[in-house]
Amino acid sequence: MKILLIGHTGYVGSVVLQKLSNSAHKIFCISRRFNNTPEYPNVQYFKGDVLIPETYLNILKNCEAVIYLPGLLREFPEKGITFESVHFFGVKNLIDAGKLFNVKRFILMSANGVKDNASTSYLITKFKAEEYLKNSNLEWTIFKPSVIFGYENQKKMNFINVIVDLSKFPVFFPVIGNGNYRFQPVALDNLADAIAMSIENPQSANKTYFACGDKIYSYNEIVDIVLNVINKKRIKLHIPVWLMNFLARFFEKYEWFPVSRDQIKMLLEENVCKGGNNIFEDFQIQPIDFVEEMKRQFLS
Repeated sequence: MKILLIGHTGYVGSVVLQKLSNSAHKIFCISRRFNNTPEYPNVQYFKGDVLIPETYLNILKNCEAVIYLPGLLREFPEKGITFESVHFFGVKNLIDAGKLFNVKRFILMSANGVKDNASTSYLITKFKAEEYLKNSNLEWTIFKPSVIFGYENQKKMNFINVIVDLSKFPVFFPVIGNGNYRFQPVALDNLADAIAMSIENPQSANKTYFACGDKIYSYNEIVDIVLNVINKKRIKLHIPVWLMNFLARFFEKYEWFPVSRDQIKMLLEENVCKGGNNIFEDFQIQPIDFVEEMKRQFLS
């Protein structure tokens, strides 16, 4: 099968590409700029922009499937970086163009917590993309992961490495609010395997998968696990939510400020899976244990 992969340079996309490189599929990757990309015999790279269909139509017309993985944690409108453009219009453009050609399958990575009455622009634009895909005539699969862990030793920016960075403060470790909000971390290898296998898995057609691990942890517990593994002792400094929101109101537009008001809101809403399809059953994947993987990433 010929597949157009969008987001191959990202945290999730780079591992999905690695999984697909071992398959018989022909993979086409587009990005706005060329980065250091691994050479695989079944992969070709092109310069293109999902917001400008003319840059990828010649590639898409030969493809039977699309995998769309990009996601923003924060937007910077003054730089043209918005949730609407990346989460929705990029997906919409590819679906519309796909209908003109031979595209039959569309795999979309969304996020856990996406719903019709979502509270943030991040979740609202993800929901719009999901609905647009479901209402297309394409065969679709949607993945909605909780926070993702894995490959921390490669210094890739993810949820866990943010905690590692925060541990660089002396004595205290900053925690927004009480830290009791919960997460259900999923291993990147588990998620990437499911995404790669979904292309040819008939059971996954027209299904939404909640990609969460097999255990639930509070933020406090995750911080304790990471600090223990990296052998750092810190006292948790619980910062009032109102104070963080007040600071974010003025400073979230700057990249150096660690968090936005939307991120604070999603943090407090938690990120656990509540029923629905999960990736471990249909794809026969064994869940990777969070604590054991942290030991492997930081102690091996």
